[in-house]
Amino acid sequence: MVYQIPIRDNAFSGTMIFDIELISSDFLIAHIDNAIRMRQTCPWLKDITFAEFCEYLLPYRFAQEPLLTEMDSNAYWWKEMKSQTDYFKNLPLGMPDIRHFLHNMIDHTDDQYMQDIKTPLPSKLNYTFDCLDKCYYNITTLRSAGVPAAIDFVPDWPTRNGRHYWWVFIDPLCMNNTNSDTHYPRAAKVLRQMYSHHKIPGKNKASKEYIPEQFLNPFNADVTRQYVKVSDIRVSLGFKKQKYVYLAVFNGLAWRPVAWAKIKAGKACFKDMGRGVVYLPVCFESEEIRAVTYPLLLHPSGELQTLKPGDSKINLCLTRKYPLTYSKTQWSRDMVNCRFEASDDSTFCDSVVVFRIERPDPNLNFVNIPLSDTLRAYRYWRIIGKRIYLGELAFFDAQNSELKGRSIFHPEDKGETHDRAFDNNVLTYSTTYSWLGMDFGEPQKIKSIRYVSRTDANGIIPGMTYELFYFDRDWVSAGKQVATSDSLYYENVPAGALYWLRNLNEGREERIFTYDKDFDRIEFW
Repeated sequence: MVYQIPIRDNAFSGTMIFDIELISSDFLIAHIDNAIRMRQTCPWLKDITFAEFCEYLLPYRFAQEPLLTEMDSNAYWWKEMKSQTDYFKNLPLGMPDIRHFLHNMIDHTDDQYMQDIKTPLPSKLNYTFDCLDKCYYNITTLRSAGVPAAIDFVPDWPTRNGRHYWWVFIDPLCMNNTNSDTHYPRAAKVLRQMYSHHKIPGKNKASKEYIPEQFLNPFNADVTRQYVKVSDIRVSLGFKKQKYVYLAVFNGLAWRPVAWAKIKAGKACFKDMGRGVVYLPVCFESEEIRAVTYPLLLHPSGELQTLKPGDSKINLCLTRKYPLTYSKTQWSRDMVNCRFEASDDSTFCDSVVVFRIERPDPNLNFVNIPLSDTLRAYRYWRIIGKRIYLGELAFFDAQNSELKGRSIFHPEDKGETHDRAFDNNVLTYSTTYSWLGMDFGEPQKIKSIRYVSRTDANGIIPGMTYELFYFDRDWVSAGKQVATSDSLYYENVPAGALYWLRNLNEGREERIFTYDKDFDRIEFW
């Protein structure tokens, strides 16, 4: 099979050649004739509108994929699909059914090629498909089989770093039934890659106003309201020399614009903005982003709240710089009922239980376990349980010096990850469904045990330097602290603001947050 995977914008630095310079009329005529025959012949397309056909099946390309002029699979797959469905005449011809037929025809034979692809590009010898590449691959096969489909994407997540792409059926019966990933995390904007043109900011040659490149792409349509509940956001700006204003979300430790609006009489209206998101109205001076007012919190109810620092002060106790998820709490909850044992026998046949974990650590931080002075020395020490995700495990003597030994584990366990529990890196972790521990070579009197479950290292780590900021038309420091425990305490911080806790030593996972005084909770956004 020849892969018609589009060239990514950052993968090629050559000269761009436009299709009009290369594509012949014969190619276009043959493509159009094939597409029309497909629409007239395939029964599953009878409820697809002509507009949907023109948008999602008729175009000769959907990105920058190579155009094949001979032995093109676009002229083949839909005919094979029709042959299969004609044979099974009683099969309901919904879009998911057609896709299953196509998937069985391909039968996963291409899956191996999505990893470590050998490419001719000089910058990368090996390439692994990411979410966008997989979308390109699926759209190529789906459209060639007569299945209208499109690529939708979140340009920037508003509650975490990065972006995401996925493909969707254009189905007469339902909308976007292949994806629910826009809800957790939430989406501020969802766009669809189109063939038709859509409204973009007008760029006047006489004006020097900077417009971010992503808003100059006319092939993106706003489909946010097809995924999440939305509201319009209206902002008053006063006099501005700029023609356009933007709403930005916090992503990758910076404000990134996701929507634009034209300023009219000092006001602007942003249509269909996803709820449960903090937005910052911004403009551009040259290419520098500037806040034009305070952050706006669009609540899930649709209520709009301005996050403006007030005259009153609050005290904040902070235990994390990034929100937890349910799956992450499971790492700590799996440690409950695990127990630490000591023995002089490598089989632990005469072991003594020195400590049992009774509750999870709510912040995925280190837990220190002091042991009784009456506990004698033992050679073998272990943690045992049904399922253990262990980030680090250490044993200390009476002088608080860490004791080293040889890692040990259950004889039937392969032991592929057990050393990760002793490598002084909390972001690596060991997984076991039995036990693991340490052989000290000779009996050792252990004074304390220190462990951490699998963790994201986003709790407050002693020894690290942190700085708290609040937003007042820009980020303003509320002070630096070197952590001495698993929490930080800040006094007399302006109330009602948007906050950001930074680890000045390491990490990139940091989220903005507000303080809910009614429930005495930090709420990350």
